[in-house]
Amino acid sequence: MNKHATTSKVRPRHGRSLQRPGFSLIELLVVMAITGVLTALLVPTLSTIRENANRVISASNQRTIGQALTMYASDHKDRLPRSRVIELSNPMPGELMAAHFEHSNTGSQDQRRYQPDYVAGWEGIGLLYALRYVEGHEVFYCPSHEGEHQSDSYSQAWEEGRGTIYTNYHYSGHKNWETGLHRRFAAADRLVLLTDGLRRRSDLSHRTGLNVLMGDVSVRWHELPTLLARLPVEDPVGIEVRDHHDLISDLFNYNGVID
Repeated sequence: MNKHATTSKVRPRHGRSLQRPGFSLIELLVVMAITGVLTALLVPTLSTIRENANRVISASNQRTIGQALTMYASDHKDRLPRSRVIELSNPMPGELMAAHFEHSNTGSQDQRRYQPDYVAGWEGIGLLYALRYVEGHEVFYCPSHEGEHQSDSYSQAWEEGRGTIYTNYHYSGHKNWETGLHRRFAAADRLVLLTDGLRRRSDLSHRTGLNVLMGDVSVRWHELPTLLARLPVEDPVGIEVRDHHDLISDLFNYNGVID
């Protein structure tokens, strides 16, 4: 064997280099541009899909509340849960989103179940929770809601029955605060029980419309693109109070706002 023999280097055929060329700057810019266009097209679509899914969940929540209201009415001579805010000398229908106001709470949980209509501190649809017609407070909150009234921020208040608790849904009340007539299930398909929140602009969970719970426990979506602008930004004052109350009354009484 020849000790001075050397191992020959392996060369690529035809003298070509094995190293592949990278992307040119122009190619990278084209890829980035295409990615940007696709993202711009997909993001609104994904947002729409998410919003539609949240509407379905919200409608399911409202149906659960509707079933609880039906059971409550069956146990209370066809009467709906009482709302003290519309029994004041100056009714406050904007506060019908509240489930509880601060009050000294007395009586055990077992005793609460047998209260005929009223549990100290609990208000409107909050009575459904206090009297165990619904088991969890999460059903009172919409997944689309981006305002200050989030389910997690009220968890302890629901558990302890203390403080002011707002939901994401606007209860129509147990009676028409303008006429004094009690709401009943006789014309269930025309009876509005609940809508998405109407207290402030930040309480309207769906920006282009709202879900409406009817007395027959159906939930109907109503496209109302101008509704958001008609709601007050902060606490209404002066003529704004009357306009706000009229808007809520029209929604709950089918006065041309919803079909």
